[in-house]
Amino acid sequence: MKEIKNLKDKFLRNSEPKPEQEKCVGENEFIELSANEEKKPLKILIKSFELNDFADTKDISEALRETNTICVIKIKELKEKDPMELKRAVLKLKKIINVDGGDVIGIDKNYVIAAPRYVSVVKGAKSENNGLYEREFEG
Repeated sequence: MKEIKNLKDKFLRNSEPKPEQEKCVGENEFIELSANEEKKPLKILIKSFELNDFADTKDISEALRETNTICVIKIKELKEKDPMELKRAVLKLKKIINVDGGDVIGIDKNYVIAAPRYVSVVKGAKSENNGLYEREFEG
């Protein structure tokens, strides 16, 4: 029994680091960090825009490129004023957002949503979660 106690004491003493054994990080050394480090949550903005003419696509495209923004775009005025210019503007926004893997979808006759790649947009008939209907924009 005394032998087991001696072994136990020996292991416990050897497992505690001695001051001379402790390592400090020097100039040419590095510390390996765990991949499980806590990441900050991604802040996503939802901004509303009005598409009154083709020039308004500039502000929308800047928001899509430079920030984590979901753009809710009111298209009613341009739709009533010039449907061909609306189609041209929506195609430009689709090209910009598709480069980054995002999506553009019509949610109403008067609104379009442009979302970045990390936002899932469900297109189609019936959503499983809430029974809402979504439909694609038809220029």
